[in-house]
Amino acid sequence: MNKNRLLVFVLMIVLCMSQGLQAEEQELLKAFTHLSTRGILRIREIVRPEMIIASPLLREGTQSNPHRFPKGFLHTFTSPTLEMPALSINVGTVLKIPLMLPGRAILTFGLVWRTPNGSAFPPKVEMVFRQGETKIPLFTYIFKENDRNKVLRFSIDISSLAGKTGSFYVVSTGRKKHKIDWLQPVVLLKRRKGISVILISLDTLRADHLPIYGYQRMTAPTLSRIARESVVFTHAFSTTSWTLPAHISLFTGLPTFEHGVEHEKARLPREIETLTTYFARAGYYTVAFTGGGFLWSGYGFGRGFDEYHMQSKARVRYDGAEKMFVDIKNWFQSRKAEPFFLFIHTYQIHSPYANPHPRFLPEDGKQFIDIIRTIGGSRGLFRPLPQKVRKNIIDLYDSEIYYTDQALLRPLFRLLEKKRLDRKTVLVVFSDHGEEFFDHHGWSHGHALYPELTQIPLLIRFPSRSHAGKRIHALTNITDILPTVFDFLRIPYPKKMKKLSRYTCVTASACPQKSIISILRPNIITFHNPLRIAWITPYGYYLYNAPFQEHVDFSFEPPPPRFPLYDFIPLRKTEDSRITQRFMEQFKVLVETLRHEKKQRKGKTPDEIEEQLRALGYIQ
Repeated sequence: MNKNRLLVFVLMIVLCMSQGLQAEEQELLKAFTHLSTRGILRIREIVRPEMIIASPLLREGTQSNPHRFPKGFLHTFTSPTLEMPALSINVGTVLKIPLMLPGRAILTFGLVWRTPNGSAFPPKVEMVFRQGETKIPLFTYIFKENDRNKVLRFSIDISSLAGKTGSFYVVSTGRKKHKIDWLQPVVLLKRRKGISVILISLDTLRADHLPIYGYQRMTAPTLSRIARESVVFTHAFSTTSWTLPAHISLFTGLPTFEHGVEHEKARLPREIETLTTYFARAGYYTVAFTGGGFLWSGYGFGRGFDEYHMQSKARVRYDGAEKMFVDIKNWFQSRKAEPFFLFIHTYQIHSPYANPHPRFLPEDGKQFIDIIRTIGGSRGLFRPLPQKVRKNIIDLYDSEIYYTDQALLRPLFRLLEKKRLDRKTVLVVFSDHGEEFFDHHGWSHGHALYPELTQIPLLIRFPSRSHAGKRIHALTNITDILPTVFDFLRIPYPKKMKKLSRYTCVTASACPQKSIISILRPNIITFHNPLRIAWITPYGYYLYNAPFQEHVDFSFEPPPPRFPLYDFIPLRKTEDSRITQRFMEQFKVLVETLRHEKKQRKGKTPDEIEEQLRALGYIQ
């Protein structure tokens, strides 16, 4: 919005105030001033208890306490495949929301009729704008029998209301006890512009199985092409070696021992904000498409997202990446918001290894391998397999990478080019952890912290391909990704996280050095492994491997090998032994501190999510 347009809008507010508007309405008109500057307004953020004229949630038929929402009015709609912020507009609800639009706009929202089968007389939802005696109908929908428990999406062009000051009414009618959710109603200005962000997490992708990191097999032609237009981080590492805590670190900027989500029953505390909220506050429409499982919204991932989608039983389908692209394409076709923050996550590369087109599989190779079942369950974590079987596993794993590249990344990038979004979008591709193929006498992930499990690919393509071809060799953490994007976009975020950003590494020749702590708590899921800690420094990779303990109800078969209590892996060809020893002494002090750090928050996991985790091999 230009200065003249903003000045006119402010004058309109002053005029409205002079005409005797109530204080609450004046505050709401200020909210619409904010809409004019950032281009997006979430109705849920401005709705007030006094706007509820009637609701079955009110005990006395009217709002007895004008300063408190009735219980359940503001809530989060959650299903096995979707989480969205919601308002309860059950039958008998009347909302009155003061409204003034600064320009042409679209109202987008969802509706869900939650009622048991057999309930007759479907309800109706109406939306009306009133200015004095003038009444302008905007929307009417009568639910159909087959609409039960379905998410219905709507977009209404409300540009005709631009410049008018009045009240927006939402009214639901029908038989009593019909429950209706109004899902994240958002007002979008049509003239919104800005740089969007797409963040792609390729679960279980180890860096050294990509050509851009020196792998001889062409596993990812599309990603290799994109890498030539991007900044590639050659020494990026994760905070752990399994999905849940790694992604929590991504979205909080915190190491695992600070956010506390280190076990499968843990939940992100309410007091910890996700970095998604900073996109939302900056005017971004936020949406996620994930594989569910350990990316289930209930862990805390859904916070700050306008839409958080989860694939249902994604890993049971062997074409999850292809299905994921279909969902994303459908969203793009109905997309009204720009700029947007889009997070994409897929388990396609994760075991079990199976896809429609196993690229690197020999004729006599198996087309389906569940690595956990192949080793006889989690008890066989350290079981050696014949070289032919190991090669078959690696061939299938590489084929999963290729299939993901062709079924998800290639059509997605073509779609961005077709819609002319590629030159005004920050594109980030990364992984949460790697995979072990008996590199250190083990299989899969989540049991150790050697580099094949913690080193991750990371590339960022900036708009107009700026900084293309640059390779950054300084250590980079998974926690650094979003702060780096924030710095480029100049999105405000906490000062305490400024040290995480690696944007100066992109723009300057020098890059500040740092160290990374990766940790794996004992007895997660079903592995029954001891504590693991890694300290990754410019002077080497330090490891603490606590000794295995006897368990009454669990034992490895064959027994685990004897890992060094303290191990060291050089990251450079030459290391100064004196510096290495000095760092080892510091590492031992760090280990003693972290051994006593425990911030676990437990909660119940829904049955649908446990089914997904079972399909992924986490639950036996």
